[in-house]
Amino acid sequence: MRSVSLRSYHEFIGRSARFSIPADSSWRNRAVANLIYYQTNYFLLSLCIFILLSLTDTLAVLVGLLFICVPILFLMLMDIAPAKVRDPRIVLPAIVITGALFIYYINHVLRFTVMVLIPSLVVILHALLRQRNIKTKITKFMESTRTTEQKTPMGYILELSGINVNSFEVDL
Repeated sequence: MRSVSLRSYHEFIGRSARFSIPADSSWRNRAVANLIYYQTNYFLLSLCIFILLSLTDTLAVLVGLLFICVPILFLMLMDIAPAKVRDPRIVLPAIVITGALFIYYINHVLRFTVMVLIPSLVVILHALLRQRNIKTKITKFMESTRTTEQKTPMGYILELSGINVNSFEVDL
């Protein structure tokens, strides 16, 4: 995996940045090109927004992470010791207690979900509204020709999301 340099403020949202609503046919290409070109800026922006939102309600972050991490750990434990995990004397009380805690902390879980979705929304809106320049088009073309070992983090995320960077045309 390779990293991408941080783009300048003026190029990202400063004076040289141009924004417009995309045409129906070009919004996918524009979003993918911008996501690949500004990926380091997007990760940093998302992290800053999430940290700022987390400072407003740290309990919501802790509870949200707990309700995300515990089920993942439970599923991992099912692979390690399936006989113990599938025992009804353990599973039924665990489900009842988890359900009651989830209902009790639903407000915090929803706040955490919003804290995760707001940075995602900001990134998607910027990627859709920021007009492409020649650098973004070239970078997208370069990303589409890379092998798996040379992919960038955003290339992996787009691939996991089912978006094939190779299938988008580059109109230079």
